[in-house]
Amino acid sequence: MLVRRTIFIKNRGDSKTIEVRKKNSQEFVVTVSEKETRTEHNVTFDDGDYENFTEGKITKEELIKRSFEFLLEREPDGNNRDE
Repeated sequence: MLVRRTIFIKNRGDSKTIEVRKKNSQEFVVTVSEKETRTEHNVTFDDGDYENFTEGKITKEELIKRSFEFLLEREPDGNNRDE
């Protein structure tokens, strides 16, 4: 399953696209794209934590996407990470 959403970052005027791809039931790859920049993040999410956070009301992919949205909206402007 692929979940893709473009978000508009408040107070900064830029947008980022978040894609969540499921590798297996507990591993996901999240791709964040903005203009010409793209980062990939491996996320592991076990079933117990998923149930505690959501009670099964949304998919793991949706929870991960919302979590990235939350973090990106709070990321300082001009945050450059060398990885």
